[in-house]
Amino acid sequence: MTVLCGTDFSHLATEAARVAGLIARASGQDLHLVHVLPAESLPPDTGSRTGQSGFPVDRLAWEAETLQVAGLPIVTDVMRGRPDEALVKRAGELGATLIVIGAVGHRAIDRWVLGSCADATAREASVPVLVVRAAEPFVEWLVKEQPLKVVVGVEAGPSSDRGLAWAGALRRIGPIDLVLARLVVPGEENRRLGISGPGMGIALLPEWLIDHRVRRLCKGWTTLEVHVWAIHRIELRSLPRIRAAIEALTE
Repeated sequence: MTVLCGTDFSHLATEAARVAGLIARASGQDLHLVHVLPAESLPPDTGSRTGQSGFPVDRLAWEAETLQVAGLPIVTDVMRGRPDEALVKRAGELGATLIVIGAVGHRAIDRWVLGSCADATAREASVPVLVVRAAEPFVEWLVKEQPLKVVVGVEAGPSSDRGLAWAGALRRIGPIDLVLARLVVPGEENRRLGISGPGMGIALLPEWLIDHRVRRLCKGWTTLEVHVWAIHRIELRSLPRIRAAIEALTE
């Protein structure tokens, strides 16, 4: 079993590698640390990986050495291509259970910087992708044994099942506080439930809007919060408000 971590050697990537190492150690898995170079930076006959020397290899070895704690097995790998495609491909070859990468700030970046492909990696990967902004919450969780607050967006579909299943897997390696969040458009929700009434028509208790199937999957959680947001319709201007509400739940 392997945790795959992509790095571009930035500060956020270093934070991601630290988190990947903590999760790998806590779950009894190996850590595979990967750096992806643009295809045009290497000779065409080099293959998918570089040779045995050079800055990327040396830097990966240095990062792996800093993560060598408690006998954690670490393998380093330098590949070439698009970062999202290379990471997804390598994860499939290894049978990785998780991909960990660093988030990107708000500055302009070169398209080859690893974090710029976080969204694409999450869309393309068949395994969970953890995008890390800071390692400290995970240190509190896995070193200091403080509960990690996990927000799972739920809906009537299989994607919710997979998100909750992954949250359950995290609970096996450390304490978790689970928050279920659902965004509803009142008119559509009322029609689905066969309910009518004045105004927005959301005269429903929030827990009614959480599918019974989802509740069965959450059976046994000692800490469980339910939050429902109702909006008239989803618009671009609604997104900052939605993002702020979700971030507030994680604090």
